[in-house]
Amino acid sequence: MKDKIKVGLESFEVSLDQLPLPEIINISSSLPFLEAAKMMKENRIGSLTLGENGLVEGIFTERDVLSKAPAVIENPMICLKELMTPNPLTLNEKGLLSDTMSIMSSKEFRHLPLVKDDSTVSKMISIKDVLKFVTGLFEEHMSIYEPVSDWTKSGVNLQEQAILYDFHKEKGTLSEDVFDIPLKRIVNKNITRLDPSVKIKEAILTLHKKKEALALVMDFETELVGVITERDILYKVFADNIDLNLPISHIMTKNPHVLSQNHQFGNALSNMFQYGYRNIPIVNQEGYPVGNISLLELLMFLSNELGLRNVLKFF
Repeated sequence: MKDKIKVGLESFEVSLDQLPLPEIINISSSLPFLEAAKMMKENRIGSLTLGENGLVEGIFTERDVLSKAPAVIENPMICLKELMTPNPLTLNEKGLLSDTMSIMSSKEFRHLPLVKDDSTVSKMISIKDVLKFVTGLFEEHMSIYEPVSDWTKSGVNLQEQAILYDFHKEKGTLSEDVFDIPLKRIVNKNITRLDPSVKIKEAILTLHKKKEALALVMDFETELVGVITERDILYKVFADNIDLNLPISHIMTKNPHVLSQNHQFGNALSNMFQYGYRNIPIVNQEGYPVGNISLLELLMFLSNELGLRNVLKFF
C-alpha cells in the first residue's frame, strides 16, 4: 500500500517573496467610496491599501462595506479614510508563510499587505494564495477531486480515509487525507436566510447587524434560489450605484452550486479554485441548506491541524 504523503511545519517556512502574488493597488485615503467600489470591480479585487508615497496608512476591504454599512448607505461619497482599518498589520515580503497562516487564521484576516524593507507596499497575499500553496504540496492526491457541478444524493459517499484520518494524524503535520474529511465537520451553521423579496438596503443592514458576510436567499423558507455576498454588495450594488429599494433577487447569484455535507474538503477546494468561489452553501441529504463553507473556514481548519492558529508571536 502506498504511503500517505505527510508534510510538517518546515514545509511552510517559505519566504513570501518566493510566491506568485499580485501587485498591490495603493491609493489615497481621500478617494470617495463609490469611486473605490468601481475601481475594485474593474480590477476584480476585494481590497485596497491606502496611503501616500507607497506607505500603508490603512486598508479597505469588502468586509468594511458591511461593517460600516450605515455610513456607506447614508453617504456613498464618504472618503475611504472614514471607512478604512487604520494602521493595519503588515508583514515583510521576506516573512514566512507559516507566520502568515498563523496571523490570518487567528485574526480571521482574508488579506494581508506585504511591505518592503523600507516599509513601502509590495504585494497582497490572500487566503486563496495560501490554500493554493497548501494544495500544491499534495498535487497528486488533490487530482482526484475534480470540480463538482452536478451530483445526486446517492452519489455522495465518504471515503474510508476520512474516517481513518483522526487515528493517524500527528500534531504539527498535514497528511494528504486531510482533504478527505467530510464538510459536515467544518461547515459554518451560523447563516442568515432571506426571502427574495427583501430589499437590498434591509439585507445589507441585516448582515451588518449579524456581522455575517453572506446570506442564503430562500423561497418559501425551503428552497435555495440564490446567495448574496459581500462581493455582490460591493460590485453589483455600490459599484453600479443601483437603487437600494430593489429586491435582493435583483443582485443575488441565482441557483448557486452547492455541496452536500458529505462531500469532502477536497471537493470544496476544487470548486472554489475552478469557479472562483469564496463561499459554497452546504446542504443535507434532503437538499436543505444547513450552512456555508468559506475559504476562511478551510484555512482555519488547516491551521488548527498544523498547530498554527491562536499561537501568535507578534502580539
